[in-house]
Formats: sequence, C-alpha cells, structure tokens
Amino acid sequence: MDEMLEWIKENYPSVIGNMELMQMLYKTKVLGETLAEIFPMKITPINEIILGEYVQIRFVKVQNFPINQIKLCVSCFKKECNCGVAKEEYYSYSAIGGDNSGTIVVSLLNKHTVPPVLLSNDYFLIRGKTHFNDYNKRVTLKLKQYMTISKVQMGILDKFDNLFSIHANPMGEISTTDFNEFVKQHSIDMTLIESLQPYIKLNFAGDKVSWVN
Repeated sequence: MDEMLEWIKENYPSVIGNMELMQMLYKTKVLGETLAEIFPMKITPINEIILGEYVQIRFVKVQNFPINQIKLCVSCFKKECNCGVAKEEYYSYSAIGGDNSGTIVVSLLNKHTVPPVLLSNDYFLIRGKTHFNDYNKRVTLKLKQYMTISKVQMGILDKFDNLFSIHANPMGEISTTDFNEFVKQHSIDMTLIESLQPYIKLNFAGDKVSWVN
C-alpha cells in the first residue's frame, strides 16, 4: 500500500482519495496488468462456496506464504508437458485467511512481480474460481480480481451481512426506513461503502434497499 501511495503522489496526485482509480492506475501503469470490466457481484460466504464457481468473497488474511518463481508452459501452465511451446517464468503467490464462516487459500500466478498491496494489506474483496487443492488439502481460490479495503469497511460489510440475512424479504430487500435506522444506530459512514463500487453496490428503489448482485 505504501509503495502505491508514494507512486500515486508522484505521478497522479489529483486522484488521491479515489482508491479504486488509484489501484487501477497502479496495476496498469506499474504492474502491467490488463483490467477486466468489473460489475457488482454478491459476496459468497466461504462455507457456501460451490467448487468450480466464480465467486466474490470477503478475505481477512492471516499469513502470506513464500513467493516462488517457477517456469511454466504458457499454454497449459504446467511444469512438465508435451505442448511443445516455450516455458516462461511466473511468480507463484498464495495466502491463507477467510471470513467468519470459513478458511480458504488464495493463489495467484503472475508474470510480473506480486502486487505489493497483496503482501502488505490484510483486508480484501477477492474474486476468482475455486477448486480443491490436493496438495494442501484446502479449498483454493485462483485470484482474478481484487480490491483492498480497510478494517472499518470490512466491519461494515459484516454488519450489513447480518442485517440482510435477518431482516430481508424473499427478494433480498429490506425497507429503506429500517436500513436508515440501522445506519444511524451504528454510526455507519456510507461513503466507505460507496467507495467499494463497482465490486459491491446497494440499490435504493422506492422504499426498499437491496444488494446489487
């Protein structure tokens, strides 16, 4: 995070405060990543993950594992294969963490160096496809997209998750009155939720509020 902030201050000081744009600039200009278009998506509790699905999870990191540099086939991403194409060097990163429902390993293969924010930050919204890793015997998510968030934002997401799970109707909606009262009662700064767009978004329609999934 510190490396990104210093680079933003030097090169794009006018965007400081817009975390999404800061991360996008850093990923494309420094890390050489190509960004995919991001749409709002529901957050799946880890204990409700169905293997093979593309999901978005809340992730509180416990520990980074050592980064490995490995040569893999650019076609099948295996060390040994019969594809007949050249192998290139990749950085292999993984970390363990989870949410209040379960634990998961997050992994990343990257031609460029591992993004510093993955190493330094502890709170994320992460998207990727899940599988069971026979090596470590854990459910693993192959990271595709992510957003670093703060401890306070993670706490707000936990509160909203409880609110909607208890009070939402079958359509996933609660009344605007109940929502506003909840926000007031818990002194929630809504700008902290708005800054999580486009990963998550609240939809206000008439007298109802729902997550945009």
